Amino acid sequence: MIGINAQIRSDSGTAEGVGFAVPIDSARRSMQQLVANGKVSYAYVGITTSNLTPAYAKHFHYGTTEGAAITTVMKRSPASDAGLHEPSRTKTYLGVRFPANADVIVAIDGNPVRTSADVVRVVTERLTPGQRATFTILRGNKRLQVPVRLSQRTNP
Repeated sequence: MIGINAQIRSDSGTAEGVGFAVPIDSARRSMQQLVANGKVSYAYVGITTSNLTPAYAKHFHYGTTEGAAITTVMKRSPASDAGLHEPSRTKTYLGVRFPANADVIVAIDGNPVRTSADVVRVVTERLTPGQRATFTILRGNKRLQVPVRLSQRTNP
């Protein structure tokens, strides 16, 4: 088994369409927490990110060709407490608004980050509330190791 079906998008209203699944490792982790504690908790960083592609990296002169560009840092979040920055300006390139000077996450606790999905995967599957994780970021041409103490994600 590689996943558990979570939802389906269907224009016909039947079971045909695009299915979305929860990875089995995430489901297993949630099940173990439910059995042990009666509830499931997830780590929270307080950021949103966009994929840094080679085209954006070249156009905006980033020091890497891939990673997760931080687009938003929530106030009073673990990310803001740790000093992660959101961009001060965005520009349009190839028809899309993109941060022109964002912090770019390239690793979390040594796990490579090539896309925004990698950030979500590492935070939800490997990290826990209260844990301290080291985010490797590029800020301009500087590579920084930023410790972030994660909090617990709450329901909106």
